[in-house]
Amino acid sequence: MPDLPKWDVHHHIVPDFYVDEMRRRGITDVSSLRWPRWSPQSSLRAMDKFDIEKAFLSVSAPGVYVDDTSAARSISRRCNEFMATMAGDHAGRYGAFAALPLPDVDAAISEACYALDALEFDGVGLLSNVAGLHLGDPRLRELLAELDRRGAVAYVHPNGLAQRTDHRLLNPLYWWQNDTTRSLVEFVAAGYHRDYPNIRWIFAHGGGVFPVAYRSIVQALSPTNPDIEAELLHWRNNVFVDTASKAFDEQIPELIGLSGAGHVLFGSDLGWAPKSAVSTLIKHWDGAEAKFGISATDLAAIYRDNAQRLFNRQPRRSLRHSASAQSGYPRTTSTNGTVYRRLPSTRCAKTIPISTSPDSKSGMSHGNSSWPQQTRHTQPPHPTLVATVAAASGTGATRPQPGTERDP
Repeated sequence: MPDLPKWDVHHHIVPDFYVDEMRRRGITDVSSLRWPRWSPQSSLRAMDKFDIEKAFLSVSAPGVYVDDTSAARSISRRCNEFMATMAGDHAGRYGAFAALPLPDVDAAISEACYALDALEFDGVGLLSNVAGLHLGDPRLRELLAELDRRGAVAYVHPNGLAQRTDHRLLNPLYWWQNDTTRSLVEFVAAGYHRDYPNIRWIFAHGGGVFPVAYRSIVQALSPTNPDIEAELLHWRNNVFVDTASKAFDEQIPELIGLSGAGHVLFGSDLGWAPKSAVSTLIKHWDGAEAKFGISATDLAAIYRDNAQRLFNRQPRRSLRHSASAQSGYPRTTSTNGTVYRRLPSTRCAKTIPISTSPDSKSGMSHGNSSWPQQTRHTQPPHPTLVATVAAASGTGATRPQPGTERDP
């Protein structure tokens, strides 16, 4: 079949300054996976190879927080301005999801406002947990409220837990993707799907085992919330899953079965995933029309059209100016000749300053954090997960795609 154009919602940056900072802070690998060699040029070459018209950039695990929140603010700001520069240098080829300096919620809200208003990013990037802080944690309420007010897109990527570094016979993707499911269940169990219904969600790697465990999750939550099934049916209108690492015959129907082909987005995991894995992914999805009866129209939608609808907005202006835009927002902006004033919420007006005492070698800032160390900050899983995730894990839904052994 002819190569179909794609919009890639799962496309990572791994710039040298970020890797150097992580290594300086003791992160020499990611759960035994070596840091990949990456550059903007390698990203563009891979996009051309796989007919990717546009890619949405993001930071993968382990994110920007290692051991203190001051450094996380500096790292997230530098990553975001790096992505803005890439988008400006290659007009039309890139979108971006902002890196946020959680677990500092105030700083995360400030950075989200900066990225969405000044850098004009397409959404924010979240991890399934940061230092044990999952999506259902009440400390995230203010951030979720701001994203809900905006109707923002939130892209969620799995992240491991600090105490689970030895995976033995299991590929790290197994634990990471299950952590996405845990975070999803805690979010729903907390009722946040009702409280923040306007956020549009993209869950990377197919949402872990959420599609497989969906019926079990509904049944487990029904005794305390008889309306849960109807509520989730409504909420799923704003839920999308991506295809990254989901290439097996038992995975493809589950992704489509959650909310239909209209809620599946192409995700490659380029930046971390080797080209061989992406070739395998595309080969299997190309074959889904014959194997599973997926129509050519639905496959084209999964590859590009669904993302185009999700990100329906005015064309992006050049963003090369964005790295020096800190002091300029909210600002007067012109769209199609109409001049208007961006009016951030009162919450966004409270900006969090970036530390001005950079490290002499890396340029990153340091500081003492009041947040507990990752190894000390953990939360027990929601009881629902004991049955649902454990049961779903045996279905093969999280079986790593061939060639992805090093992909977080």
